[in-house]
Amino acid sequence: MLVPAGVAGGAVAGMALGATVRDAPWRPAPQQIILSLERETGLAIPGAHKSACSWFHEAVSNAALAVCPGVSVVGAPVTVYGRNCTVPGVDAVVAFVPDYDDQGVARATFGSSELERVPIDASGQFVLSTTVPRSLGPIRGHGGGATTPGTYRFSTIPALCSVVFTVRPD
Repeated sequence: MLVPAGVAGGAVAGMALGATVRDAPWRPAPQQIILSLERETGLAIPGAHKSACSWFHEAVSNAALAVCPGVSVVGAPVTVYGRNCTVPGVDAVVAFVPDYDDQGVARATFGSSELERVPIDASGQFVLSTTVPRSLGPIRGHGGGATTPGTYRFSTIPALCSVVFTVRPD
């Protein structure tokens, strides 16, 4: 399993090129990402997208979530692929939320956007084609507003799977 040095527990199996793990850049060769994405997650992702994905794999439950591409701009199309990221028999709900640093401070616009409910197939997988939200709603009456460059997450509700996504400036 490709796990960046210093990541405790090995829950994160990979990230987009140029992503940051505990403030240390991790830049494996693109072919390593492609091989690990297929081998570790088992997600069926079209070949053209693989080297640009950001992904998560949890070995115990075999849950996996990937977003392709893993870096883009507001309003751009993205595809979210998931497996075993929800309670069996229940559709997945995917949300777009900020990532947080070790002190609990949002690394981007504080807020959330519930994207949509996605049906799960017989093997526990789903695919969601969507766009990077232009704005986020408030959380418990706080935050919300335009999506700004920074680090976010596509997460399932309940929060069984979550994958890092970076919004870059136009």
